[in-house]
Amino acid sequence: MLRKLLLPGMVIALAACSTTSQPADRPASTPTARDSPVATEHPFEVKGTVKSVGEGLLGMGESLTVARDGAPSAQLKIAERTRITLDDRPVKLSDLREGDEVRALFDFDGATPVAIEIEAKPAKRR
Repeated sequence: MLRKLLLPGMVIALAACSTTSQPADRPASTPTARDSPVATEHPFEVKGTVKSVGEGLLGMGESLTVARDGAPSAQLKIAERTRITLDDRPVKLSDLREGDEVRALFDFDGATPVAIEIEAKPAKRR
């Protein structure tokens, strides 16, 4: 019975994810499953600007919220092994600023989107 109830919910959740995020083309630098925070074969990609950096989902850990044009903001959990770069240099999450341009590869750990890699470029300051 539980299986019959969960299956439609999972289908709806997967459909929602596929309309807001798309699988990333796998560039040569895409992390492999062994060095990734989550086991992944086909990571998803999200592009936008940093909306906020702070506490993670439900106040646990750290997270990055990415504002996207024409789509809801995406909140990604930051794992210990998430690779973060700013202008192609390794940085900490706290080095990212609101408005910075970001491209993030992520996958799901259960229902939680976990960042695998974040590439950021500084916002154009006026």
